[in-house]
Amino acid sequence: MLVDLIDVRQALEHEEVVPCFQPLVELKTGRLAGFEVLARWRHPDFGLILPENFISLAEQNGLIGSLSQQIMTKAFMSAPVLPEPLVLAINFSPLQLCYLSLPLQIREASKDSGFPLQRLMVEITESALVNNLEVARKIAFELKEMGCRLALDDLEPDIRACATFRRCRSAS
Repeated sequence: MLVDLIDVRQALEHEEVVPCFQPLVELKTGRLAGFEVLARWRHPDFGLILPENFISLAEQNGLIGSLSQQIMTKAFMSAPVLPEPLVLAINFSPLQLCYLSLPLQIREASKDSGFPLQRLMVEITESALVNNLEVARKIAFELKEMGCRLALDDLEPDIRACATFRRCRSAS
């Protein structure tokens, strides 16, 4: 589906971008561990629109923060129905992992919804680490201090990425 910037802006204004929850299963036990939060656009005429049709437009036009905030807030608000110890895993755009304000946004959404950050897994892509390692380290450290879990997402088959992630996780 082809969408344009006006469509994406309207979707955000009308809060049509919604979280969908994909089960996360422990490989060893087969038990449910939580849910990955996925952005979907509930278009009034076309139904659910997949993120590859609108995320890059949001990133390129400075709307990704607003989009992520809506998804995170809605996911946190629906989380009280999840029994402990299930987690929510959320991907953030590599662009957002360059903004030192990201931990504050996450903390505020958690506070507003009552969702405990100990049950949040922030998924970080390898490209986010490579783009600006020092800022990513600061953000990763602050997220860990807040109680969030960190996970590496979309890992390329490269040992270098694991070493980079370890440096972020042990940032002090």
